[in-house]
Amino acid sequence: TNYVPVVTPDFSVSAGSPTLTIQARHSGNSTITLTSLNGFNDNVTLAASAPTDISAGFNPSSLLIALGGSGSSTMSITVSSTTKAGTYTITVTGTCGPLSHSANVTVNVPTVPSPPQNLKTTAGNAQVALSWSAPSSNGGSAITNYNIYRGTASGTETLLAALGNVLTYNDTTVTNGQTYYYQVSGANFIGESQKSNEAYATPSMAKILSVTVTTSKTTYSRGSTVTVTVTVKDSVTGKALQGASVKITVYYPSGSIMTTGSSTTGSSGTTWFNCGISHNVSKGIYKIVATASYTGYQTGTGQTTFIVS
Repeated sequence: TNYVPVVTPDFSVSAGSPTLTIQARHSGNSTITLTSLNGFNDNVTLAASAPTDISAGFNPSSLLIALGGSGSSTMSITVSSTTKAGTYTITVTGTCGPLSHSANVTVNVPTVPSPPQNLKTTAGNAQVALSWSAPSSNGGSAITNYNIYRGTASGTETLLAALGNVLTYNDTTVTNGQTYYYQVSGANFIGESQKSNEAYATPSMAKILSVTVTTSKTTYSRGSTVTVTVTVKDSVTGKALQGASVKITVYYPSGSIMTTGSSTTGSSGTTWFNCGISHNVSKGIYKIVATASYTGYQTGTGQTTFIVS
């Protein structure tokens, strides 16, 4: 005797748009398809289980599925104005007598992004550089742009520029000596975030260092020691600058480096280096180059020469 398996007529349920993005106070549609399996030929009734503040309805809500065929219904989903941003699941169930099958539709409800983070400013000569970090949440939708706000007093910022999805901006429409206050907001297709933390900066022209390099003599013999004095001052006021970082490089007559050294200026803006001349070095003209740096100033250089005879 041959065993013949019993095939039960059945149907399947599928969602044509299993994931939808619908903002609050808006609606969207998903096509629900019912397909005959194993010779199914009957009416199927549709129902939806939706979270609070989200409603779903069908057109039509009941379908006659022909033998070996399929049918579809449009499920309309409405998100209320009170729905919070997040991801929600709607379960669609088709029922025919004892037969019941389901499919899920995911609804992403976006909102505006959270504020950009860690706004920082760096002042320069007639410019202020801004940088920030992306919001901790994009609100469920990609960031489309950032808005730069600027004011000349805390809390008075107004819109200065609208940018694309970038995390830096260089403001070159500033005046040296004026303090500027900044905030940044982010936006997605829903709207604009609240503003970031406030940051401020005062652009100014960098000052210039005067670097003077001298030696104790102009001519040295082999085996002697060269004492190098480096003095760092403000090039405009002539004020000696204590705490300036100084590096020197001594060059052979051939142009190759003989030695290097580093130090910090004292209260008189001066520092000293001792450079020993070995007994077998070349005779000729040696060059000393000193480079000084000091906060708020452009790097300065100075140089001199001495002779080994």
